[in-house]
Amino acid sequence: MMTQPRGGRHYIRITNTRKKSDFAACLRWLASLYKHATKIHLVMDHLTTHKKSSLTEAYDEIEGRRLWERFIPHYTPQTRQLIEAGRDCNFCDATMLPRNDPLRDA
Repeated sequence: MMTQPRGGRHYIRITNTRKKSDFAACLRWLASLYKHATKIHLVMDHLTTHKKSSLTEAYDEIEGRRLWERFIPHYTPQTRQLIEAGRDCNFCDATMLPRNDPLRDA
């Protein structure tokens, strides 16, 4: 699923698999929608196919690199990173926990 929140657009592309070639085809299609954009911000998770090599394997090296350079990738934090970040900066205040929670007195 791809969204353009400020533009109010939502795109859904369904594939039978989650292969690198599917991801590459999706990015090519997305880039074709925004031909005049110099850069496209791409927010995605850490699926193993969500990287530059998916494009360079699906297309030739030059075409894959050219297409990847149209995007500015932003990866969402992994769950473990969120937990550790919260632990490091006291993200969870003890007063937010139920009274019987063992972490409240930790």
